[in-house]
Amino acid sequence: MNKQRFEALTEGIFAIVMTLLVIEIKVPEIHHIATNLELWEAIKELTPLFLSFILSFTVLATLWRAHVFMISYYAKSIDTHMININIIFFILVALLPFSAHLLGAYHYTQFAIIFYGLNISLLSLTLYGLRTYMRISGNIDTERFDTSDRKYTRIRILLPLLCSMLAIPLSFWNTNISIIMYTFVVLFNFLPGGIVFIENIVNKILGRNIEV
Repeated sequence: MNKQRFEALTEGIFAIVMTLLVIEIKVPEIHHIATNLELWEAIKELTPLFLSFILSFTVLATLWRAHVFMISYYAKSIDTHMININIIFFILVALLPFSAHLLGAYHYTQFAIIFYGLNISLLSLTLYGLRTYMRISGNIDTERFDTSDRKYTRIRILLPLLCSMLAIPLSFWNTNISIIMYTFVVLFNFLPGGIVFIENIVNKILGRNIEV
Protein backbone atom coordinates (compact mmCIF):
# COMPACT_ATOMS: atom_id res chain seq x y z
CA MET A 1 0.00 0.00 0.00
CA ASN A 2 1.39 3.39 -0.94
CA LYS A 3 1.24 6.36 1.40
CA GLN A 4 -1.49 8.18 -0.53
CA ARG A 5 -3.88 5.21 -0.42
CA PHE A 6 -3.18 4.74 3.28
CA GLU A 7 -4.00 8.40 3.97
CA ALA A 8 -7.24 8.04 1.99
CA LEU A 9 -8.19 4.97 4.06
CA THR A 10 -7.50 6.89 7.26
CA GLU A 11 -9.66 9.85 6.25
CA GLY A 12 -12.48 7.53 5.21
CA ILE A 13 -12.50 5.63 8.49
CA PHE A 14 -12.53 8.78 10.61
CA ALA A 15 -15.28 10.35 8.47
CA ILE A 16 -17.51 7.27 8.72
CA VAL A 17 -16.99 6.78 12.46
CA MET A 18 -17.64 10.46 13.23
CA THR A 19 -20.89 10.20 11.27
CA LEU A 20 -21.90 7.00 13.06
CA LEU A 21 -21.63 8.81 16.38
CA VAL A 22 -24.70 10.93 15.63
CA ILE A 23 -26.60 8.13 13.87
CA GLU A 24 -26.71 6.34 17.24
CA ILE A 25 -28.98 9.13 18.53
CA LYS A 26 -32.50 8.16 17.49
CA VAL A 27 -35.36 10.62 16.95
CA PRO A 28 -37.94 10.19 19.77
CA GLU A 29 -41.00 8.18 18.81
CA ILE A 30 -44.26 9.58 20.13
CA HIS A 31 -47.17 7.42 18.98
CA HIS A 32 -49.73 10.19 18.75
CA ILE A 33 -49.84 13.78 17.54
CA ALA A 34 -47.19 15.31 19.80
CA THR A 35 -47.33 18.77 21.28
CA ASN A 36 -44.28 21.02 21.33
CA LEU A 37 -43.90 20.44 25.06
CA GLU A 38 -44.05 16.65 24.70
CA LEU A 39 -41.44 16.71 21.95
CA TRP A 40 -39.21 19.01 23.98
CA GLU A 41 -39.45 16.72 27.00
CA ALA A 42 -38.56 13.73 24.80
CA ILE A 43 -35.56 15.58 23.38
CA LYS A 44 -34.39 16.55 26.88
CA GLU A 45 -34.26 12.86 27.79
CA LEU A 46 -31.66 12.45 25.04
CA THR A 47 -29.34 15.05 26.61
CA PRO A 48 -26.79 12.46 27.90
CA LEU A 49 -26.60 10.94 24.40
CA PHE A 50 -26.00 14.37 22.82
CA LEU A 51 -23.31 15.17 25.39
CA SER A 52 -21.65 11.81 24.78
CA PHE A 53 -21.74 12.50 21.04
CA ILE A 54 -20.09 15.92 21.43
CA LEU A 55 -17.48 14.51 23.81
CA SER A 56 -16.63 11.55 21.57
CA PHE A 57 -16.58 13.61 18.39
CA THR A 58 -14.11 16.08 19.88
CA VAL A 59 -11.95 13.28 21.32
CA LEU A 60 -11.80 11.72 17.86
CA ALA A 61 -10.98 15.12 16.37
CA THR A 62 -8.12 15.48 18.85
CA LEU A 63 -6.68 12.07 17.97
CA TRP A 64 -7.26 12.71 14.26
CA ARG A 65 -5.19 15.90 14.43
CA ALA A 66 -2.32 14.04 16.05
CA HIS A 67 -2.65 11.16 13.58
CA VAL A 68 -2.67 13.51 10.57
CA PHE A 69 0.47 15.22 11.86
CA MET A 70 2.28 11.90 12.15
CA ILE A 71 1.08 10.24 8.95
CA SER A 72 0.72 13.14 6.52
CA TYR A 73 3.55 15.40 7.69
CA TYR A 74 5.96 13.53 9.94
CA ALA A 75 6.26 10.22 8.04
CA LYS A 76 7.70 10.25 4.53
CA SER A 77 7.10 6.52 4.06
CA ILE A 78 5.23 3.57 5.60
CA ASP A 79 5.98 -0.10 6.19
CA THR A 80 4.09 -3.27 7.14
CA HIS A 81 4.59 -2.87 10.91
CA MET A 82 3.31 0.69 10.78
CA ILE A 83 0.21 -0.44 8.88
CA ASN A 84 -0.42 -3.23 11.42
CA ILE A 85 -0.30 -0.76 14.32
CA ASN A 86 -2.72 1.47 12.45
CA ILE A 87 -5.12 -1.43 11.91
CA ILE A 88 -5.32 -1.88 15.69
CA PHE A 89 -5.86 1.87 16.02
CA PHE A 90 -8.65 1.78 13.41
CA ILE A 91 -10.39 -1.10 15.23
CA LEU A 92 -10.47 1.00 18.40
CA VAL A 93 -11.69 4.05 16.45
CA ALA A 94 -14.50 1.97 14.95
CA LEU A 95 -15.51 0.79 18.45
CA LEU A 96 -16.01 4.34 19.74
CA PRO A 97 -19.62 4.81 18.51
CA PHE A 98 -20.64 1.80 20.61
CA SER A 99 -18.68 3.08 23.62
CA ALA A 100 -20.15 6.56 23.22
CA HIS A 101 -23.72 5.26 23.01
CA LEU A 102 -23.11 3.05 26.04
CA LEU A 103 -21.81 6.04 27.99
CA GLY A 104 -24.73 8.24 26.93
CA ALA A 105 -27.35 5.64 27.79
CA TYR A 106 -25.80 4.44 31.06
CA HIS A 107 -23.64 7.39 32.18
CA TYR A 108 -24.63 6.75 35.81
CA THR A 109 -22.99 3.28 35.87
CA GLN A 110 -19.37 2.45 36.58
CA PHE A 111 -19.34 -0.15 33.81
CA ALA A 112 -20.15 2.41 31.09
CA ILE A 113 -17.55 4.85 32.47
CA ILE A 114 -14.87 2.13 32.59
CA PHE A 115 -15.70 0.70 29.15
CA TYR A 116 -15.53 4.16 27.58
CA GLY A 117 -12.34 5.01 29.46
CA LEU A 118 -10.64 1.81 28.34
CA ASN A 119 -11.59 2.53 24.73
CA ILE A 120 -10.07 6.03 24.92
CA SER A 121 -7.01 4.79 26.82
CA LEU A 122 -6.26 2.07 24.28
CA LEU A 123 -6.72 4.55 21.44
CA SER A 124 -4.17 6.90 23.01
CA LEU A 125 -1.73 4.10 23.83
CA THR A 126 -1.92 2.68 20.32
CA LEU A 127 -1.37 6.10 18.75
CA TYR A 128 1.56 6.73 21.08
CA GLY A 129 2.95 3.31 20.16
CA LEU A 130 2.69 4.30 16.50
CA ARG A 131 4.53 7.54 17.20
CA THR A 132 7.25 5.68 19.08
CA TYR A 133 7.67 3.12 16.30
CA MET A 134 8.00 5.86 13.69
CA ARG A 135 10.77 7.48 15.75
CA ILE A 136 12.85 4.37 16.42
CA SER A 137 12.25 2.39 13.23
CA GLY A 138 15.01 2.43 10.67
CA ASN A 139 12.45 1.73 7.94
CA ILE A 140 10.47 4.97 8.27
CA ASP A 141 11.85 8.21 6.86
CA THR A 142 10.61 11.15 8.91
CA GLU A 143 10.59 14.92 8.56
CA ARG A 144 12.42 17.11 11.00
CA PHE A 145 10.08 19.34 13.00
CA ASP A 146 10.79 21.86 15.73
CA THR A 147 10.46 20.81 19.34
CA SER A 148 7.17 22.64 19.95
CA ASP A 149 5.33 20.84 17.11
CA ARG A 150 6.44 17.42 18.37
CA LYS A 151 5.76 18.39 21.97
CA TYR A 152 2.18 19.51 21.31
CA THR A 153 1.49 16.36 19.31
CA ARG A 154 2.68 14.29 22.26
CA ILE A 155 0.42 16.19 24.66
CA ARG A 156 -2.60 15.74 22.36
CA ILE A 157 -1.99 12.00 22.32
CA LEU A 158 -1.36 11.53 26.04
CA LEU A 159 -3.98 13.93 27.44
CA PRO A 160 -6.96 11.63 26.61
CA LEU A 161 -5.02 8.75 28.20
CA LEU A 162 -4.34 10.72 31.37
CA CYS A 163 -7.95 11.88 31.75
CA SER A 164 -9.30 8.38 31.09
CA MET A 165 -6.96 6.75 33.58
CA LEU A 166 -8.12 9.24 36.21
CA ALA A 167 -11.81 8.91 35.28
CA ILE A 168 -11.86 5.12 35.69
CA PRO A 169 -10.92 4.96 39.42
CA LEU A 170 -12.95 8.12 40.14
CA SER A 171 -16.06 6.32 38.86
CA PHE A 172 -16.02 4.19 42.03
CA TRP A 173 -16.49 7.41 43.99
CA ASN A 174 -18.66 9.57 41.72
CA THR A 175 -19.53 8.95 38.06
CA ASN A 176 -20.25 12.64 37.46
CA ILE A 177 -16.65 13.53 38.31
CA SER A 178 -15.51 10.91 35.80
CA ILE A 179 -17.58 12.60 33.10
CA ILE A 180 -15.96 15.92 34.01
CA MET A 181 -12.52 14.34 33.61
CA TYR A 182 -13.43 13.26 30.08
CA THR A 183 -14.52 16.81 29.23
CA PHE A 184 -11.04 18.12 30.12
CA VAL A 185 -9.81 16.53 26.89
CA VAL A 186 -12.18 18.77 24.96
CA LEU A 187 -11.49 21.93 26.97
CA PHE A 188 -7.71 21.80 26.90
CA ASN A 189 -7.43 20.80 23.24
CA PHE A 190 -9.87 23.31 21.79
CA LEU A 191 -9.73 26.33 24.08
CA PRO A 192 -7.09 28.90 23.07
CA GLY A 193 -3.89 28.26 25.01
CA GLY A 194 -5.15 24.98 26.46
CA ILE A 195 -2.20 22.88 25.30
CA VAL A 196 0.27 25.54 26.49
CA PHE A 197 -1.49 25.53 29.87
CA ILE A 198 -1.03 21.75 30.18
CA GLU A 199 2.60 22.05 29.13
CA ASN A 200 3.29 24.67 31.81
CA ILE A 201 1.70 22.48 34.50
CA VAL A 202 3.81 19.47 33.52
CA ASN A 203 6.95 21.60 33.40
CA LYS A 204 6.27 22.89 36.91
CA ILE A 205 5.67 19.36 38.21
CA LEU A 206 8.82 17.98 36.58
CA GLY A 207 10.87 21.12 37.12
CA ARG A 208 12.07 20.98 33.52
CA ASN A 209 10.91 21.16 29.92
CA ILE A 210 9.12 18.17 28.41
CA GLU A 211 11.47 16.14 26.29
CA VAL A 212 10.30 14.28 23.22
